[in-house]
Amino acid sequence: MADDKTTSDESTDGKEETSLIEKKKKTFFDCKYLLEPIIFLVFAAVTTKPAILAQFVSNYYKDIRLEHLNTSHPINVMKVIHGNSFLFGSFSYIADRVPLEERIPRIVVAEVIMILVSSMYSILVGVWIDKTGFLQPCFGMLAIYTFSLIYTFIIPESLVVSPDVTKAKSFFRKEHFRTVYDVFFQSGLRGKILRICSASFFLYFAAFSGKLMPLLLRIQSPPLKWKAVRIGVFSGVSSALYTVSALILLITLGRRLSLISLAIVGMTSCCLSNFVQSFVLYDWVIYLSIFIGSGSLIGFSVMRGYLSILVTNKQQGALFSGASILDTCAELLGGLVLNQIFAHTAFIFPGLTFLIAGVIVLIAIGIAVIARRLEIGHEEEIMIIEYD
Repeated sequence: MADDKTTSDESTDGKEETSLIEKKKKTFFDCKYLLEPIIFLVFAAVTTKPAILAQFVSNYYKDIRLEHLNTSHPINVMKVIHGNSFLFGSFSYIADRVPLEERIPRIVVAEVIMILVSSMYSILVGVWIDKTGFLQPCFGMLAIYTFSLIYTFIIPESLVVSPDVTKAKSFFRKEHFRTVYDVFFQSGLRGKILRICSASFFLYFAAFSGKLMPLLLRIQSPPLKWKAVRIGVFSGVSSALYTVSALILLITLGRRLSLISLAIVGMTSCCLSNFVQSFVLYDWVIYLSIFIGSGSLIGFSVMRGYLSILVTNKQQGALFSGASILDTCAELLGGLVLNQIFAHTAFIFPGLTFLIAGVIVLIAIGIAVIARRLEIGHEEEIMIIEYD
């Protein structure tokens, strides 16, 4: 009888502890949907390096919440490719200083390097947690981000600041809000195409990033039941395929297709991959879907590069600050919607989430086609930028 009572007490304590963890986790995840956009908006408004600084702050909060998830759920390899791993400040820096004809290849190569670093980081941190537990990786990443944040203060400015503006004043320039607004809502054909392409990019990235967690949970569930090590290998292989395919597509099609058309090729690859993932029953189908979707990266890179040639050099920082906000909102919205769909349909039709993601990408392709139709016959008007 005493043993039964002890067992009952332990069971009750376990349930209370689990309930407390779930409650804390729910509160944490609810807060982050409000917290991250505010961080991005504030940094975009008040700093002269908004994209770079906001990126590091966002990454810090993102990794903290992933670590929190890791302590209450057995996901040892924490993440795969996230849009927030791509430093928009680097793209702004490139766009500020690289001639127009070299800009797209440089941005694609920069994103390829960032993906490789991100994937290696994901796998190594996952192994680190497996070997030492949670505490060391947590303080290690905190130290890395602290030094990275300090380092950004000595990087050349991504926004052009007039000589009469002091360093102190430049950190509190409310005009940055207006600058970002003016960039995205400029008049004329160029402004219209910029907004259409931004909408296409938003939907595309929302679908791509939003399905990552459902995909991770899908391959951990029956009938696949993948373990942590296999998930890490999968992450590395998929990252390698993304990067190699992006470079191949850039070399083979970069001079044969318009930039929007090249981005549509990447979107189509992602769309087909999502449809294949809707009906996953065997391991080889997952690998096939990654192979089919290996061209997805070129869609992001080329679309970002294309947006950069629609504005002047002095507007690059404002453009990529706005793009970083757009990127984050797309990731949060995509994750919120698709995660909820997966949670409610996982036992009925687990592939519905990926089917919906494919439809969203299909809509993004349709919007990009509209931009391409507007562009035809007006290439010189759109592409020629005054470098004043």
